[in-house]
Amino acid sequence: MIPQSGSVAVLPPYGPVRISGVETLIVCGEPDAFLVLALDQWLLRLPMSKLDVAGFRAVSSHADLAAAFRVLRSRPKPQRPWSGRQGTYEAALRRGSLVDVALVVRDLHPVHEPGTERYRLYGTALDWLIRETATIEGSSLAAARERILATLNGPSSL
Repeated sequence: MIPQSGSVAVLPPYGPVRISGVETLIVCGEPDAFLVLALDQWLLRLPMSKLDVAGFRAVSSHADLAAAFRVLRSRPKPQRPWSGRQGTYEAALRRGSLVDVALVVRDLHPVHEPGTERYRLYGTALDWLIRETATIEGSSLAAARERILATLNGPSSL
């Protein structure tokens, strides 16, 4: 993927990010190209040579989004103790696939314990899923959120 200024891409574990441009900076006396990414209210500079290592990817396709919504409609697996699931969910967010993010949202929905690690992981995954869904569909964040929550709260398709 060749990043273009103004386009949107995905950087795990942040989710969708807007590409602001490319800058050349002097690091240790050598010029290096950095991709400038806009994340909410701050900028991140990622070395162009590290894009693959960081998991930088294009926004998912409509087929990937359909697969993520199939996951959201499916039933969660039987619950293991939290200590065993936390690492699994964190690894899924680091991998950055939209289906993996949907698995985290599905398994942790609904979360009623604000301030817990479970609540933080759920919020991170849900925000990512909302932003990437809105980007793929060209809809508002509110419409994407409504669609995701309706799918989670709706009847199971199994």
